Parts: sequence; C-alpha cells; structure tokens
Amino acid sequence: MEQKKKSNQKGLTIVVAAATWVLCLISAVGLFTVRDSQIGLWRDLSAMMGGFAPIAAVVILVLDVGLSIYFLVRGLHGKKAIGGLLLCLAASAVLVILFVLYMVFAPLGQLWIFELVTKLLIGASVILIALFVLPKVISGWKIAPRIIACVVLACMAVLAIFRIQFNSIWFDPTVYAVEDEYQIVWYTSARSNGWVEIDGQKYYDAQSGNIRSTEKVHKVTVPMEVLDEAKAYSIHSQGTLIHHGYFSLKGRHLSASYSFRPVDASDGIQFHNISDTHDYPTGAIASASYWGDRLDFLILNGDIATAAETDREMLEVLDIASAITGGERPVVYARGNHETRGESAATAYKYVGCSDEGNFYYEVRLGPVWILLLDCAEDKEDGHREYGGMADYSAYRAAEDAWLDEVLAQPAQSYAAPGVEYRLLVSHIPFNVTEKPEPELYASWVQKVNGIGLDLALAGHTHECLFLEPNGQYGDGEKTVTSTYWTVIGSAQSDISTGESDSAHHYFTSTAVELQPDAVTAMFVNQDAAVCDEVEIAR
Repeated sequence: MEQKKKSNQKGLTIVVAAATWVLCLISAVGLFTVRDSQIGLWRDLSAMMGGFAPIAAVVILVLDVGLSIYFLVRGLHGKKAIGGLLLCLAASAVLVILFVLYMVFAPLGQLWIFELVTKLLIGASVILIALFVLPKVISGWKIAPRIIACVVLACMAVLAIFRIQFNSIWFDPTVYAVEDEYQIVWYTSARSNGWVEIDGQKYYDAQSGNIRSTEKVHKVTVPMEVLDEAKAYSIHSQGTLIHHGYFSLKGRHLSASYSFRPVDASDGIQFHNISDTHDYPTGAIASASYWGDRLDFLILNGDIATAAETDREMLEVLDIASAITGGERPVVYARGNHETRGESAATAYKYVGCSDEGNFYYEVRLGPVWILLLDCAEDKEDGHREYGGMADYSAYRAAEDAWLDEVLAQPAQSYAAPGVEYRLLVSHIPFNVTEKPEPELYASWVQKVNGIGLDLALAGHTHECLFLEPNGQYGDGEKTVTSTYWTVIGSAQSDISTGESDSAHHYFTSTAVELQPDAVTAMFVNQDAAVCDEVEIAR
C-alpha cells in the first residue's frame, strides 16, 4: 500500500513538472515569435512596462523551469516537492494566461487591458511572495545562498534606480518633412543622447543648448537643402548611464547610416497616402509597396494609432513609416482624431513631424509639390464626455484659422512660390464633407482653399475609399460638397475589390497617387499592391 502511494506521488510529480514545462514552452515561443503587429510582443512589453520587462519575463521562465526540475528530482527521491511544483505550475499558468490576454486584446487595439492585468498580477505576486514565500525560504538557507540573494537584489536595485538598460535602436529612422526642414526621428530601447551626422556636420537632439540625455525617442532637425544635397546621413545614440551636475557616465555608442533620396520629379511625382490603420500595420505596409523604389514620399494621414495611451501606440507610427520608407524617403504626417486621445497625446509631437510650436498644421515644400496640412483635431465638441475635460481644441482651431489666413495672404511664399507646380491639401478629417464639431469654421476653410488651385485633397477618417468630384454629392445626398477641388478619402480596413477582412486586419486598401504635368492619377491599392479603382484628373 505504501509502495503504491509513493508511486502515485512520483507519477503526480512527473505530470505536474511536465505540465509546467509545456506551459513555459508556450510562453517562450509566444514571447519570441508572436507578432500581432510589426512591433511584436517583446517590444510591446518594453514599451508598456519598461526595457527590463522582456528580460524579466525570460528570467521568470528560466527560474520556473529550473525550480520545477529541482522539485522533480526531490520528488523522485522521496522528498516533499509537490507544493513547490504546484507553485511552479501556477507561475507558468499565469504566464500563459497573460499570453492569451495579449493575443485577445492586441487585435482589438486594447492593450491597456493587458497592461493593467499584468501590473495587477505582478503586484499581487510580489505581495504574496514577500509575505508568505520569502520568509520560509530564507529561513532555511545557509549563509552562502543568503549572500548571493542579497547581491542579486542589490544589483537589481542599482539597475532600477539608475535606469540602466540594454540599449538598441528600434526601427529605421523616419525623415519627416516640415516646412523647410527635415525632422529625423528614431527610438532607442534605453535613455540616450542622439545626433545626426551629414557630411561631417553634427546636428544634436538638444533644447536650448542642452543635449537631451533622458529620452528614448530622438528628434533631430536638419535643413532640408543640406540633406537633399548630401543624399546620405547617419544617426547616433549613446546610452546615458549617469548624468549628474558634475559627473556623467555614458554607455555604448550606437550608429547606423542611410542613403536618402529627395523628391525626384524627372518621371513625375509618385507618393502613397495611408490613414486609419489603428494599430494594424500589416495590410497597410503591404499596400504601400505599390510604387517600390519609385516612391517619392509617404503621407501618414492620421489615426495610425488607435490612441496615444503609451509609447507603444505612438511607436506604431514610426514602425509603419520605417517599414515603408526605410529611412530613405520623406514622410509627411497629419494628426488624426484618435491620436489626440490618451495620456501620451500631449507628447505625441516627439514621435512625428510638427511645427516648431508643436502644432500639427503647417505647410511643406517637396520639390515642385506644395502641401498644406490642416488639423481638425477631435471630431466632437470639447465638452464631450469621452474627453473627460481634457480637450481645448476650439481655441487650437481658432489659432489655426488665423495661421491659415497668414499663409494664404502671402501666395508668393506659399502656394504660388517660384517652382511650385502641384498643390495638395492633407487633412485627416475631410472638413468639406463633415459638419462636426465646427461647421461654420469648416465651411470657411473650404471657401479659403477653393481659390488656390488645389490639384487634390487627401483625407481619411471615414474608413472608406471614395473619389469625390468638385461640387458633387457625398453620402446620402444631404451634405453638398461645395469645394472646387477633387477629394480622395482613401483608406479602408478591407480589400475593397473583394470586401474581404479579418480580425488581424491583414486586408487593407490605401491610396497611390501620381502627379504628371497633364494629369493627376489617384488609385486605390489593396494589400496585394493591386489597383482596385482609379481616377484620372486632367490638369
């Protein structure tokens, strides 16, 4: 009878240990291979919970497997081990549960739920370990293990206090075109300083002469004509381990070099317009491959992120721009209404192109192309309950209106400047076909831009693909389009040629545009880089 009992205990010990290993294997595979987006789980953890989060996950996995082996050996030698194995099984089960949560909420664009549950579980685990597990374990330790544990805890405390992390460059840089300059943006996994070199000249990520040393996102401004002429640049970052008033300690120097091609009008102008990806880049990136090496510039026309809750959401913008341009083509960014939402919305300017004042309305000149960017910001009134009293966009749009008057009052320095051959309007919300939240202001904007000879207006927001003729009808016919220019609303989270879609949003339709002296051709392109529909507008 006793022999049978021991045999059953050994069998249970083996089963629990094997179950622990299987669950740990699932978590390990998920950590390194699952990619609901181009960012992936590893970088998501880093962006949401700090650069040590993925490393901590690996350490937990290794400890879980190691302890389960230790308890298994004890159990096979007849010593009590089932309690420890059950703790290991519980830990591995929690990791798998978190992995499942990630798989569920990432496709829904609700990673904040995954982040919240993870932090709650970590907090509860720390409390339980501190109150119940650690005292019992340490009491049975000899002096050597205690010393080792103290050293490990001390090292972890030093790393946490001084924020020392492994540093690497995420993604290729994005070269935003704003007014008469390029703003080169990249991201490092740890706090760093940053600079750009062009023909031996250094341009620093600095403010008032101080080189920033506490940022992970780096934005360096360079004159447009300098980079256009050099056609090459390199980015540099050096981790900041310690930065005190009288002492600094830097880490490893990272660098990467890139060629750059300014707009080439010799064969016309080819560009791509993407909006409303909402954290699902796969299909959008595939559709933007239409022009290949002929691509002159990329327009990211808002709602690239579903919200600006954390670094992770704004990194989606850099991720998509990097995947499409490789840091070698200019990018023009227009803010969407969803990128005004969340805790990081006020600092979103760090990740994207904007004016020196931090505004998302500006003009830009790319070769013979003049582009006017207007920012409608939110699509509801400031007092709407969704914003929780955190919106003041009415005043923002009023300032934008005054700025627009100044721009249009000086045509020789803007849309009618020497060398301007094409004129584009870029706005996430097509204000010529919407009335919210300020119909009178939007109507005045339409009136103001009607007379400047726009070749095309590009918008998104409605998740549709529409060619809107001048003075035509939109939707159900209740709203009259009074604009004198063509408008393309050109991003859909589906393949408009087949109507196909899926939960991972691999299906997408965006807009490819070609500017030629005699015509403007706009095409809706699916994720197979195939043209679904097109219109040719005579000039």
